Amino acid sequence: MNIKNLIAFIEENVESPINIESLSTHAQCSESYFHREINKLTGLTPGKLVEILRIHRACYLLHYRKALRCTDIAILCGYNTADGLRRAFKRQTGFTPNTFRAQQVKIEQLPHAATLQSLLKLTTENATQGTNVQIIQQPAIPVYGIKHENSPAQIPSTVGQFIEWRKSHRLSPRVSRTFNAFWSDPNNADTHFRVDIMCEATRAVSLPQDERFFSGEIPPGRYAIIEVEGGDPMIQSATSELLYRNIPQHNEEMAEFPVLVERIRFYPDVPLNQALNRVMVLLK
Repeated sequence: MNIKNLIAFIEENVESPINIESLSTHAQCSESYFHREINKLTGLTPGKLVEILRIHRACYLLHYRKALRCTDIAILCGYNTADGLRRAFKRQTGFTPNTFRAQQVKIEQLPHAATLQSLLKLTTENATQGTNVQIIQQPAIPVYGIKHENSPAQIPSTVGQFIEWRKSHRLSPRVSRTFNAFWSDPNNADTHFRVDIMCEATRAVSLPQDERFFSGEIPPGRYAIIEVEGGDPMIQSATSELLYRNIPQHNEEMAEFPVLVERIRFYPDVPLNQALNRVMVLLK
């Protein structure tokens, strides 16, 4: 059974009713065989697997789509009512949706996140090996950005502020590319962590009176680039592939500049397996 294709199917149909009949039909096997195989591969029942993926999407919508009400989020995650979402959310995370949103709880620290990470590892191991890597000459890209110099757990709050600022200046992702510059590894950081959340400066706008906001540029130069679909585990795998395999194979070295990730298609606006990212490393 292809667990990667199964997770993709659930993600792509997360707003619709999903039951063991539809899952086993997709997997082209009987319901009893499907139930046994899923439990053997993941340690979960089919229903629990679907619930984890629904709640994971709800977490991202609660953090990064502030304009959405819980009723809206419930529908987008396949629940008929906000109460249905609340019960499932509390079961998986220990929080109600409103409390989770108000406290800006770090998604990676939730009980369901470790289970999901284990599932995603089944689908991402060696997934970026052999992926086409390009070395291109990139012109300078003017950007506006906000510095996040705090715990990784507080990133949603910073991202939310930047999203609202972009909206107010009509710099949506449709007209202005989105970049993250990782000055340190979020997986190996506690409070000493920095990431810049940036958008392309396609026109002149005023910056708020906040020292975290800045205008600058992504420097011109030669970049090693790899495109990858999926979430953070895929981005991490692609980054490792670039830094420790591809760049040395090309007898190149990384310049003194952070790893860049251009966000092209965004989760949770698209299914997790369809989120598209471009990892960019400036070369000496």
